[in-house]
Amino acid sequence: MAVGSTAVSQDSRPHGDAPSKADGDTFGSSLSTRSSDEKADIQEPWDSSELGAVGLAKLLCYRYGLVVTAMSLLMVVVGYGAPALVRAYALSCTDPGCLEPTAALERSVADARGDPCDDFYGFVCGGWQRENPGVASHFQTLQQRVATAAIISLVLDDGEGALPSHQVARLFQRCGQVAFNGQHRIDELHAFLDRFNLSWPTPPSRSKLETLDVMVSLSLDWGIPVFFQLSVDRYFKRPGFRTLHFSGNPYLLEWFMTRNALQERGVLLAYFDRVSLIMNGSSASKRVVEEASVLQLDNHVLMTMVPSLVDPRPDTDLVYVVMEQLDYITGPYLSTSEWLLVLNKHLPVELGPKDEIFVMNKRLLRLLGVLVGNLEDTNNLLAYVTWHVTRHLASVTSYPLSRAQFADGPSADANTLGYMMGRCYMDADTAMPFAFAHVFNQRWLPADSVGHARSVLDNIHTVANKSMASLTWMDEETKSGALEKLATLRAIVGNLERDSEEDSLRCLYPYVPELSGSYLDMALAFRSAELRHAKRFLRVNESSAPSSSYEVSVPLTLVNAFYLPVYHVMVIPAAILYPPFYVAGYPASYNYGSLGHVVGHEMTHAFDPDLGLYGRDGLRHNWWTPASQERFAGKLRCLRRLYNERPWSGGANFGEHALSENFADSGGMIKAYKAYRASAQRARSCATGTLQIQR
Repeated sequence: MAVGSTAVSQDSRPHGDAPSKADGDTFGSSLSTRSSDEKADIQEPWDSSELGAVGLAKLLCYRYGLVVTAMSLLMVVVGYGAPALVRAYALSCTDPGCLEPTAALERSVADARGDPCDDFYGFVCGGWQRENPGVASHFQTLQQRVATAAIISLVLDDGEGALPSHQVARLFQRCGQVAFNGQHRIDELHAFLDRFNLSWPTPPSRSKLETLDVMVSLSLDWGIPVFFQLSVDRYFKRPGFRTLHFSGNPYLLEWFMTRNALQERGVLLAYFDRVSLIMNGSSASKRVVEEASVLQLDNHVLMTMVPSLVDPRPDTDLVYVVMEQLDYITGPYLSTSEWLLVLNKHLPVELGPKDEIFVMNKRLLRLLGVLVGNLEDTNNLLAYVTWHVTRHLASVTSYPLSRAQFADGPSADANTLGYMMGRCYMDADTAMPFAFAHVFNQRWLPADSVGHARSVLDNIHTVANKSMASLTWMDEETKSGALEKLATLRAIVGNLERDSEEDSLRCLYPYVPELSGSYLDMALAFRSAELRHAKRFLRVNESSAPSSSYEVSVPLTLVNAFYLPVYHVMVIPAAILYPPFYVAGYPASYNYGSLGHVVGHEMTHAFDPDLGLYGRDGLRHNWWTPASQERFAGKLRCLRRLYNERPWSGGANFGEHALSENFADSGGMIKAYKAYRASAQRARSCATGTLQIQR
């Protein structure tokens, strides 16, 4: 049904039927830009330059969580672009292992400059950086090789059949056709908006509950986030069951960066004009966009979201909220009864006032109540919602709409293609990450890499357990909690241990429907089926059996590693099991110093002063006794001083700003070194024993 001007219906079905398909090759015309003076007319919520010496790019390196790390991958792929992919495939080695780290290190050290005691990193790596201007680090170059290899794997897959690996390849291939063929499926986009009675720039007015119903349906039935996201995810208090999760829209990071770039170039309003002309043939209304609606609301939302978007510990409210408490969070604008009336339309079982929702950003939840319930006219909010839905779907339905944000800059077509392919990559990876990694691993990952990485992890875990048990400054009660925390720490290395079996992937993704039609058809069918499946395991549905899958959905072609606190799992993706982080056949000292440090770093995060306080129920627990915590605080003060004495980037005190990362770096290095020493000692013992037998 379409949401009109009537009261909220009790029909629990999602809005509308499947969208119609339409093909087209029409490209948007180039428009003249507005005066650069427009920059002074629009209040920018937060210029990224205000991040100072820390820098947005540095902060993004440490993001945790599934979708946010996927967004980091999107930005890498976008920056890489399709032309580089074509060059790499045609002219050079496409294997992610195409790097000889010894040679790269030799060339860098040969051009060493300065005093290593003042800047050891610059001394060792400065030569490489001068040899590769514009490249941040080997993280970036390896990510480019991995992305290239993954795309080649997906393109070469036949994409036929019901196996998850074929289905994820089919999703990527169909999405890529929109980009490479310059498709303009604007009718599909309009059809999707029509089912919610949305239009740009002036959607029909409706009541506050109808407005909330539109946003809830978009998120909870179709997986389309607006400025917030409602999902059905793990109920940490009851393994196997699900509950509602409220968080920010992860795609707002990309919009924040895009808006900032357009604003800096003075073409933000021209961008709105281009989109409006493509959508409905007329320019954007200055009142709707600038004075009363989209940008003003955007300022409010981004000011609420930006501390979360650029913080290396995003959305750290992580609290359970009983539904009846919504009276105090979103009330008096939105009451508990109003929330339940709308939510229960989209759930197979009814939630009650005593049921819980897992909230990751309480400030945003409070703002949502104000925006929905305290507006005399909901048209402005609906226009803002329509804008974000349009942007979300533009990159997978329309080349001209995607190109609109690059039209004022150089290499507009190359940037558009890279942007759209990056979105295809991210969508496929987040849809079925283990199937995605399976396609990649089958072609590129050496068979013994995961086994070697697990051996390194096991050795570091053993050393960490032994070291923790022998601590003298920690009392027995705290030590018991720490040892239990270490014993229950899970790890995903490369992929599922059973990923060689397609049957196991079928068990992980039993809800995948028949994927056919346009990419938008396929994506909507997939997301709605995934959400319907997840809703079956809502906590209140006591008649249902717990979900058989306890796996965490994480991107495994991201060159990074991370610890997820509420899941209590560390992730070492397949993408990082390549040079320079892991090199088969190299001495153990090398691999422990590189991959071992990565493993030790993430393991140490389970005990850091921030993430270490989260339990497996998703809540913060102080498992320290006062005496042990005071001794720990003293050690942290020492760590702060150590890093503050070596200011970087114009004097930023990283002892204060990066305490958790410094803690993980230092602890990880110690763990890796001790594990290497223990491994080397065992190797010497084995060698001695073998020699004696031979004699």
